[in-house]
Amino acid sequence: MSELLPCPFCGYELTEADIQPDEQSWWVDCSGCDCRGPDRETMQEAIEDWNERRTDGFFNWIDGELAKLKDDGHPDYSVRTAHRRAALLDCQKQLRKLLNGMGVQ
Repeated sequence: MSELLPCPFCGYELTEADIQPDEQSWWVDCSGCDCRGPDRETMQEAIEDWNERRTDGFFNWIDGELAKLKDDGHPDYSVRTAHRRAALLDCQKQLRKLLNGMGVQ
Protein backbone atom coordinates (compact mmCIF):
# COMPACT_ATOMS: atom_id res chain seq x y z
CA MET A 1 0.00 0.00 0.00
CA SER A 2 1.23 3.48 -0.85
CA GLU A 3 1.69 6.04 1.90
CA LEU A 4 -1.29 8.35 2.43
CA LEU A 5 -0.60 12.07 2.55
CA PRO A 6 -2.27 14.07 5.34
CA CYS A 7 -5.66 15.64 4.68
CA PRO A 8 -5.21 18.87 2.68
CA PHE A 9 -8.01 20.53 4.63
CA CYS A 10 -7.44 19.65 8.29
CA GLY A 11 -3.95 18.10 8.31
CA TYR A 12 -5.15 14.82 9.84
CA GLU A 13 -2.60 12.03 9.49
CA LEU A 14 -4.46 9.28 7.65
CA THR A 15 -4.03 5.55 8.22
CA GLU A 16 -5.15 2.42 6.43
CA ALA A 17 -8.38 2.62 8.47
CA ASP A 18 -9.29 5.74 6.48
CA ILE A 19 -9.45 3.78 3.21
CA GLN A 20 -13.03 2.70 2.66
CA PRO A 21 -14.42 0.03 0.32
CA ASP A 22 -17.89 -0.93 -0.77
CA GLU A 23 -19.10 -3.42 -3.37
CA GLN A 24 -18.03 -1.27 -6.32
CA SER A 25 -15.32 1.18 -5.29
CA TRP A 26 -12.66 2.44 -2.89
CA TRP A 27 -12.13 5.91 -1.46
CA VAL A 28 -10.20 7.74 1.24
CA ASP A 29 -12.34 9.24 3.99
CA CYS A 30 -10.62 11.64 6.43
CA SER A 31 -11.47 10.82 10.03
CA GLY A 32 -10.45 14.34 11.02
CA CYS A 33 -12.94 16.39 9.02
CA ASP A 34 -15.00 13.85 7.00
CA CYS A 35 -13.48 15.05 3.73
CA ARG A 36 -13.84 12.31 1.11
CA GLY A 37 -11.68 11.53 -1.87
CA PRO A 38 -13.01 10.32 -5.22
CA ASP A 39 -14.43 6.82 -5.69
CA ARG A 40 -12.06 4.58 -7.63
CA GLU A 41 -12.05 0.95 -8.76
CA THR A 42 -9.04 -0.09 -6.68
CA MET A 43 -7.56 0.82 -3.33
CA GLN A 44 -4.32 1.90 -5.02
CA GLU A 45 -6.18 4.27 -7.39
CA ALA A 46 -8.05 5.80 -4.43
CA ILE A 47 -4.76 6.41 -2.60
CA GLU A 48 -3.05 7.84 -5.67
CA ASP A 49 -5.91 10.24 -6.37
CA TRP A 50 -6.01 11.31 -2.71
CA ASN A 51 -2.28 12.00 -2.78
CA GLU A 52 -2.54 13.90 -6.08
CA ARG A 53 -5.21 16.12 -4.52
CA ARG A 54 -7.63 15.53 -7.36
CA THR A 55 -10.68 17.69 -6.82
CA ASP A 56 -13.35 16.04 -8.95
CA GLY A 57 -14.18 13.52 -6.26
CA PHE A 58 -14.60 16.18 -3.60
CA PHE A 59 -17.04 18.16 -5.70
CA ASN A 60 -18.87 15.02 -6.82
CA TRP A 61 -19.24 13.94 -3.20
CA ILE A 62 -20.54 17.37 -2.14
CA ASP A 63 -22.99 17.40 -5.06
CA GLY A 64 -24.22 13.92 -4.12
CA GLU A 65 -24.70 14.87 -0.49
CA LEU A 66 -26.53 18.06 -1.47
CA ALA A 67 -28.84 16.06 -3.73
CA LYS A 68 -29.74 13.83 -0.76
CA LEU A 69 -30.56 16.90 1.35
CA LYS A 70 -32.91 18.61 -1.08
CA ASP A 71 -35.73 20.42 0.72
CA ASP A 72 -38.75 18.93 -0.96
CA GLY A 73 -41.19 19.95 1.77
CA HIS A 74 -41.12 16.48 3.30
CA PRO A 75 -41.71 16.49 7.09
CA ASP A 76 -38.38 14.72 7.65
CA TYR A 77 -36.48 17.80 6.41
CA SER A 78 -35.23 19.17 9.72
CA VAL A 79 -33.27 22.12 11.02
CA ARG A 80 -30.29 19.79 11.40
CA THR A 81 -30.56 18.82 7.74
CA ALA A 82 -30.78 22.48 6.75
CA HIS A 83 -27.61 23.19 8.75
CA ARG A 84 -25.80 20.27 7.07
CA ARG A 85 -26.86 21.56 3.65
CA ALA A 86 -25.60 25.05 4.51
CA ALA A 87 -22.30 23.60 5.72
CA LEU A 88 -21.86 21.61 2.50
CA LEU A 89 -22.59 24.68 0.37
CA ASP A 90 -20.06 26.65 2.40
CA CYS A 91 -17.51 23.84 2.01
CA GLN A 92 -18.06 23.85 -1.74
CA LYS A 93 -17.65 27.64 -1.89
CA GLN A 94 -14.50 27.62 0.24
CA LEU A 95 -12.98 24.75 -1.74
CA ARG A 96 -13.53 26.61 -5.01
CA LYS A 97 -12.01 29.77 -3.50
CA LEU A 98 -8.99 27.83 -2.21
CA LEU A 99 -8.41 26.07 -5.52
CA ASN A 100 -8.80 29.28 -7.50
CA GLY A 101 -6.17 30.89 -5.26
CA MET A 102 -3.85 27.99 -6.06
CA GLY A 103 -4.52 28.37 -9.79
CA VAL A 104 -6.52 25.13 -10.01
CA GLN A 105 -9.75 25.25 -12.01
